[in-house]
Amino acid sequence: MKVISLMESEATRFGHEIHYQESLDAIFVLMDQDKMIQLLLNLVKNACEAMEENGLVQIKLSRDLKNATFVIADNGPGIPEDQLEKIFHPFYTTKESGTGLGLSICYKIVQDHQGTFEVESELNLGTRFIITMPLAMGNTVMLDKAAQG
Repeated sequence: MKVISLMESEATRFGHEIHYQESLDAIFVLMDQDKMIQLLLNLVKNACEAMEENGLVQIKLSRDLKNATFVIADNGPGIPEDQLEKIFHPFYTTKESGTGLGLSICYKIVQDHQGTFEVESELNLGTRFIITMPLAMGNTVMLDKAAQG
């Protein structure tokens, strides 16, 4: 997975591991490969920055009859409930040097692909971002191949 190869050294520098579980089934989605890589890189980077040492980022790709689903989960401190509704708003950030644009851009990328973007978080347990995109038929790009590069 290209995202993992791009993020692995940074994750290691933070003392984290990245685990990837891919689907056993082929997954085809109409998508902009560069935008998808940008989306996943941002989510993995955010997860690495949010966790203390020895954190774990889990990336899972699966599908059902109609959709492909990416889940990016960490075991970091979680996002307080009062911040959850704000994290996709442009210019909202909790980082000292953040612009507050990362997650709003991610949200737009998912919207542009007719997908859904959800977040679940529990304090002291971690955060999960769930991206669901419609499967495509015919002349398509394979989602797993885009992630791999």
